[in-house]
Amino acid sequence: MGTRAHRRWVLHNSLSPEQFWNGKQWTESQSEALLFVDRNQSFHTAKVLQDEILKDVPVRTYTASMTIEVRSHAPCRLEELKDYLHGASSFELDYDLYGTGPTDQSQVWAVIHWGDLSQEVK
Repeated sequence: MGTRAHRRWVLHNSLSPEQFWNGKQWTESQSEALLFVDRNQSFHTAKVLQDEILKDVPVRTYTASMTIEVRSHAPCRLEELKDYLHGASSFELDYDLYGTGPTDQSQVWAVIHWGDLSQEVK
């Protein structure tokens, strides 16, 4: 929501009718939705809500590698890169197009742990 310069995020579900998180409960009124200034905080809150809803469903964890290339004349500190990536990156799954998971009634959630980022030594 908002403009590119002043983005805001809301949490919603795909129930019919669609509902929005107001910070305490789900509401059908988008105007009552809690606005998040920080995208990462909205993702964290969505994950907490999802974990509560699906607490009785078994979890299987998979790990994938990601490579980050930085081309620059000046070197950067690893902490600077972590901070940059945490703020600048956006990784989302397209649930609208592909559904919420590969099997019926499955929910996939992908998290990038930027704190685990390390520099490859060659």
